[in-house]
Amino acid sequence: MSVIFEVVAKMAEPICAVNEVVHLDGVLAYGAFLDLDETRRKELPPISSEWAEDFDLPLERWELPAKIPEPFDERLCASQGVVWGWKCSAARAEGAVLGGLQEVRKKPALSEMVQFSSARKLPMGSGPVRAKDRKFPTQFAHEWRWCACGDPDETLRLLRLVPGIGKLVGQGSGRVIEWSVHEAKEDWTMWRTLPDAESPLLFGIRAPYHHPSRRVYARLPDAA
Repeated sequence: MSVIFEVVAKMAEPICAVNEVVHLDGVLAYGAFLDLDETRRKELPPISSEWAEDFDLPLERWELPAKIPEPFDERLCASQGVVWGWKCSAARAEGAVLGGLQEVRKKPALSEMVQFSSARKLPMGSGPVRAKDRKFPTQFAHEWRWCACGDPDETLRLLRLVPGIGKLVGQGSGRVIEWSVHEAKEDWTMWRTLPDAESPLLFGIRAPYHHPSRRVYARLPDAA
């Protein structure tokens, strides 16, 4: 039975996300991936492929007309000129949001250098091959909240497989202390990216949002 409900993530660390708009289905899709057995994971196409597989998420779907850039994969659409997405919102912070930066040391590609270079020595302390620090924007709030329509119990089960949100989770960023579901305070449509033929900008419309196959002309949430 589908209901409208709220998801809450209690946070231990800041989220490191290049795209500040973090939709629930993006997080939930990672939980669905972690829920697959090893054989099924190996059957998935690499994320560098022209199309990324849609996981069967425990959410209802919406369908809306959209202006879609050419060329595109027909699997993006529910019918001609109509795209579909998951009925869920992007994250909203509970309380103050603190911005910051996280620096990550990018190590030289040593294995590639050894494989493709015949040089006996490589200057690692200077020049284009040296280690570099990369800076990523971060946002911290004690809680992040989403609204969704679907199966709250199955949603919570999958989310509990997800250790963190955003980039660099393996390095401690975006670590979640606890996932929980509650009675909804607002509708999922109040805060999400939706198709907009008048928009000059392209945005991902469903998970994985960063993948080129998901882009249509769309608008971000008004308060983004």
